[in-house]
Amino acid sequence: IDQLVEVALRALSPGINDPFTAITSIEWLGASLIRVAERKMPSRWRYDEKGQLRIITDATDFEGIANAAFNQLRQYGCKSVAVTIRLLQVLARIGPHVVRQNDLVILSGHAQKVRDDGIAAAVSEPDQRDIDQAFGRAREALMKAGR
Repeated sequence: IDQLVEVALRALSPGINDPFTAITSIEWLGASLIRVAERKMPSRWRYDEKGQLRIITDATDFEGIANAAFNQLRQYGCKSVAVTIRLLQVLARIGPHVVRQNDLVILSGHAQKVRDDGIAAAVSEPDQRDIDQAFGRAREALMKAGR
């Protein structure tokens, strides 16, 4: 996740300015999160064969993975309407694969933040409308997945 985010962020840097690479990285992030969303997350507690607690780990949860995937991309990518819209599309595609209801809440929160930052950064009204429409589709897909 971190490596894909790094590739996308470098592609969005002013010196490189390659939104197509950023969008491709976002697509790969989405595919990765679909796999995570479908899986049972490991417990923090590890037991031996007798059922005695032996280790308490610092396990990564879905929220941590989603934050790592989307926070920096949202922050740096909001200046690109194409990146903002692709983030919303990817969030919508992850929704139907989610097995834990709370994960849908997490994805919905990310969609709202992507929308808000994208709208704030977009200078033209048509771009703002496009972002809002993509957000509406993402919200609808996530709500449908929660039923």
